[in-house]
Amino acid sequence: PKAFEKFEPSENDLSVALKFTQGDFELFAGGDLSGENLKTDYGGSYSDIESLVAARVGDVEVYKVNHHGSDHSTNACFARVLDPEVSIFTTGVNRYRHPAKRVFRTLSDRGDVRVTGGADDRALAEEPSIGNAVVRGDVEVVVAPTGAKYWVNGRYFRSKTTAQER
Repeated sequence: PKAFEKFEPSENDLSVALKFTQGDFELFAGGDLSGENLKTDYGGSYSDIESLVAARVGDVEVYKVNHHGSDHSTNACFARVLDPEVSIFTTGVNRYRHPAKRVFRTLSDRGDVRVTGGADDRALAEEPSIGNAVVRGDVEVVVAPTGAKYWVNGRYFRSKTTAQER
């Protein structure tokens, strides 16, 4: 993409992304994809890959949050287009402020949120409600064979049809 002309791609920008579809159910996992063009203080860079792929991904039921919910991920365009019913942050206890307050709030305003394994203490201090979303252990997503319904850690959800997503 043209973004690479100004911002050399990082390993994060080259993440493999996956969209899983079963009937009306869709799950997106984009690894460490970035959502902004930025040169960092330490010589690296981020490229806004999220905006490039958002339209191809479309509305999803479950979003495995990019880059552990870093402040460089899940930009406004991406969150609006994916409009997930459930977002799963894979963070664990860390020193990177994951998940970022902005990303957490954006996604919790759109639906249910789960955070695996913990969060950075500074992130918890900035956004105490992150603690309520922390799940000790794995987050299990089970999808019915038709894709019409699914469960996240035992909680029932109904998938939206394509017409409902529009």
